[in-house]
Amino acid sequence: MADPDDDLQTAETEYRKSRMTVLWHVGFLTVALIFAVGVRRAIGLPQQMLGVVIIVALLVFGRDIMRFMYLRSKVARLRAEAENAS
Repeated sequence: MADPDDDLQTAETEYRKSRMTVLWHVGFLTVALIFAVGVRRAIGLPQQMLGVVIIVALLVFGRDIMRFMYLRSKVARLRAEAENAS
């Protein structure tokens, strides 16, 4: 059985990587929305186009978002267990 401290350290490392991935996705989504606003205004498309951009981003990045949420709860659980053990 693995050491609880090693589990916590591994989970925190994965959590930090996942958090950076989600932050990069947010940056990409911001750029995509700015681009979509410009294209929408230039071509005269309806505002629903922006909703489509957000929905597509959630579908494409959904796995990473769910992984981030899972790792966040895992790290919180492991930290609580470590506090109770000491």
